[in-house]
Amino acid sequence: IDVNAYDQPGVQAGKKAAAAVLGLQRRVGSYLEGLGGGGASAEEIALGIGAGNETETIFHILERLAVQPGRGVCRLDEAVSFDARYTFVDKA
Repeated sequence: IDVNAYDQPGVQAGKKAAAAVLGLQRRVGSYLEGLGGGGASAEEIALGIGAGNETETIFHILERLAVQPGRGVCRLDEAVSFDARYTFVDKA
């Protein structure tokens, strides 16, 4: 039927959305590295990187990174909540 599944508007929108989240993840990681181990909440990080309207996305990024060994992020609190604090840990 001559349809290219990779040349669809939804695919392009998905690629743009993924690129935006990955860019936000890099900014979050850089911010945490710059804290020097003090830790910060998702809201504090969002405000610190000028992405105050992305707090929920940042929280989900942090949670995913915190459960993956070697990703450099550690949750300092036991409970999973928006109040949880995160820190950078040396990957080496």
